This record gives sequence, C-alpha cells and structure tokens, in this order.
Amino acid sequence: MLRKVYVRENGHTLKPHNPEFEGVFIERDNVYSIGIVVSMFRTNTNLTLASNLSTLVKNRDEQIKQMVEAQQQMLDAQDELIAEIREQSKRMERLQQRQDALVDKIINKE
Repeated sequence: MLRKVYVRENGHTLKPHNPEFEGVFIERDNVYSIGIVVSMFRTNTNLTLASNLSTLVKNRDEQIKQMVEAQQQMLDAQDELIAEIREQSKRMERLQQRQDALVDKIINKE
C-alpha cells in the first residue's frame, strides 16, 4: 500500500494512493501510532519489526565477518607473496654474485 506523507505543523497525514482507503493522521508526539502503522505494513509481509531488525543485524554481522575473513585472506596471500619475492631476490643476488665471480675469473686469466 503506497501512501504519500504530508508533513503538517501538528503531525503527519498519510494519504493512500488508492482512493478506496482513507488517509491516516499521526500526531508528531504520538510515536506509538507510527509504530502501529509500521506494524500494519510489516504484517503484510508476515514479518514483525523485531524479526526484521534481528535479520538485518544478523545479515550485517555476517557481512562484516565475511569482509574480515576476506581481508585476512588477502593479508595472508600478501605475506606469502612478499616472502616469495624476498626468496627470489636472494636467489637473484646469489646468481649475480656467481656471474660476477665467473666474469672476474675470465678477465683475470686473460
């Protein structure tokens, strides 16, 4: 059910899009009435407001957990890559030293 909200000085008028239904006036200070209106909308989906909030929190917590796990996996992979790069760098340095030693031998013999 779609309703257009008209903000008035003393409250809110919720006018339905469907002319078969009457509008609803909610006083500004009457939060309980707003809760009833929200509850009516929630009942149409067979979910209460509390269960909706609980589901939202659970989903949010699960998403945060998944993000943390994904970030940890990325950090672990990054650490592995850094270790591999360091090892390759050491190998390259040793190869360069061997090559330099061979070049020195060749140059000094001639």
